[in-house]
Amino acid sequence: MIFTTLFASCLLGVATAATFTNPLRPSGPDPFIVYDHDTSSYLFMQTNGDALRVTKSPTLAGISDYGNEHLVLQTQEMKDKPTVWAGEIHKIDGIWYIYYSHADAVYVVTGTKDPVGSYKNPVKLYDKGWGIDGTVLVVGVNNYFVWSCHSEDVSDNNIGGSSICISPLTSPTKIDQDRISIISRPEQAWEETGGKTNEGPQPLYWGDQIFITYSASFCSTADYSLGLLHLSGDDPMNAGAWIKKTDGPVFKTGNGEYGPGHNGMFLSPDKSELWNIYHATTNSAGSCGNDRSTFAQKVDGTNGLDFGIPVGPGQSEGPSGEDTASKPAESDINAVATSSKAVTDVATTSTKRRSQRTRPAVRMVNTVTVRREGSARSKAKRARFAEDDDVL
Repeated sequence: MIFTTLFASCLLGVATAATFTNPLRPSGPDPFIVYDHDTSSYLFMQTNGDALRVTKSPTLAGISDYGNEHLVLQTQEMKDKPTVWAGEIHKIDGIWYIYYSHADAVYVVTGTKDPVGSYKNPVKLYDKGWGIDGTVLVVGVNNYFVWSCHSEDVSDNNIGGSSICISPLTSPTKIDQDRISIISRPEQAWEETGGKTNEGPQPLYWGDQIFITYSASFCSTADYSLGLLHLSGDDPMNAGAWIKKTDGPVFKTGNGEYGPGHNGMFLSPDKSELWNIYHATTNSAGSCGNDRSTFAQKVDGTNGLDFGIPVGPGQSEGPSGEDTASKPAESDINAVATSSKAVTDVATTSTKRRSQRTRPAVRMVNTVTVRREGSARSKAKRARFAEDDDVL
């Protein structure tokens, strides 16, 4: 009995949660990430300029290792015009697709069941004018393409600058160009610094509610920030159903990090936490260049949506469900060794154990209320056409 107790105490050791260090990448503009449960891996993309690259890692910390990065597509046109931006990888009907911008147009390429396999057949999705920063929104059983567009190309409103457009995806590689709605225009003062800007839309699913974050004001200014739209009904094509938080951005410059924006939203591996991945710069004037670093931080969703303020460089606790194996504390091993030779023999055997997490408190600022009752959209409705694993 004494042997069993001492042995168990030794093996319990010190439980260690997974950690990562911000910034994840010193140069990482326009980041996007999704956790794929089929491969138990994060899939990360950023703007590279001349190609599409996907980083695959079982941990958030592994995104920092460029050895985990895979070149999945580089055409001659990409080499000749190195303006490939804002790649996003999405799984639809079991197949991976990458949506990206190139030369002020939005494209998609088709992959396989392997997220870091080959991609081919670039298809231009929208040909009515300028377009960048495409993403996939899922509502009910339907998929929609959301991107940054020029209002005057698809409406009588010539506000100028960039707005947010939406169109049904009739297939993963085609939108209905006869059905395009504008769900956000840069009409608030905080969206106009350096030029009227609504870009980088990103779906956010939380508490049975659907939101879209987007970047406002021009990227070369410190006022580049995140705005928020909330879908108040079940028809995302109805522009009036999207309610903008007009009193200011939900995430903005702070803590010595300027122009935080062009983000991605993702869930922790166990789907209990909402996370924000974004770029920011230490340049107090803002930047549209390669000096934008990639950061990740948890969003407090316990009482609304609180994005907090940008984190500074340093180590953070990783997403829930990404725990490292715990190891026996050496002091415990030594104590057991002095008590029993038999325990010493066993204690030196490598033993792994999943650790328990504690969640740190998150500062409550920039809080947005989430209506959790009476929603017409249930979590069950979201197992559908698109299969992105960061969707609740």
